[in-house]
Amino acid sequence: MTSYQEITQQIGDQWVAALNRASEAVDRMAEGIKESRGRVELPANETISKLTESFQEGMPKPTEIVEANFELTNRLLAAQRDLTLRLLAAASGAQEAPASEPAAQAAPKKAAAKKTAAS
Repeated sequence: MTSYQEITQQIGDQWVAALNRASEAVDRMAEGIKESRGRVELPANETISKLTESFQEGMPKPTEIVEANFELTNRLLAAQRDLTLRLLAAASGAQEAPASEPAAQAAPKKAAAKKTAAS
């Protein structure tokens, strides 16, 4: 019987493979655009160029936006995971620290709990 973790690993592998295929397609498309730019000459409208430059001033670069949003998403997912594990532990009455908590932090909490219980 396949375990839940094996199933999620397989699904994750499929998602990553799909993203890799999409990334390769984007690379091919970008290369095609670069090649096309050399062959096609578009007239540059000075007014549109100035307007575009004025909009871009002070705006974050697209890569900065992506990096900031993914960093935020990672932080939110970690916080949600920790909260969910704590809720599950509380609901089951377990006294163990969540798996994401380092053992060094969990040990003092257990020792403090034992001292409190002994008192």
